[in-house]
Amino acid sequence: MKFDEIVVRDDEGERRIAAAQLPIRLGTGVNCEIRLPGPGSSPVALLDELDGEPFVKPVDAGTALRINGTQLTASRKLSVGDELEFYGTRVVVGGDAGSVSLDVHLEGSAYITQPPVSPDNETGPAEETIVATAFRRAGESAPVIVKSAGIRWQVAVGGVVAVLALLSWLLFT
Repeated sequence: MKFDEIVVRDDEGERRIAAAQLPIRLGTGVNCEIRLPGPGSSPVALLDELDGEPFVKPVDAGTALRINGTQLTASRKLSVGDELEFYGTRVVVGGDAGSVSLDVHLEGSAYITQPPVSPDNETGPAEETIVATAFRRAGESAPVIVKSAGIRWQVAVGGVVAVLALLSWLLFT
């Protein structure tokens, strides 16, 4: 499958990337040409060409990028019908004369916020009973009296410090 350009179709619309601009980054970072929702902020794969044929190369072998259901651990040539998957987001590879198309499908992504699904019942939400709790004024509770630990040891320490300060003043003057 020889190509001159890559056509990317995603939520941002359709973009054309010339083969001379390769490699392009596929991942979650802001510097990626094809952005995918997912954890982190870095590229997960590079799309490039070798001898006029497109191929994909993982940036890190430990990423969750899969191709046709198997984890992508090494560079691999792309063919029409290949499907890249990253946390539920699918990138389907297609092509025609002189171009490779990459269709990004976000429907199954685990990183897109979906609205809550409500059960289909005609009665509406169930009635919830709110029960009041008993109120007690602060004046009704007995005050807690804390006995002082005594200040004898504080006076003794203060006296020792005062004597040491007086002795040091006499020695240094």
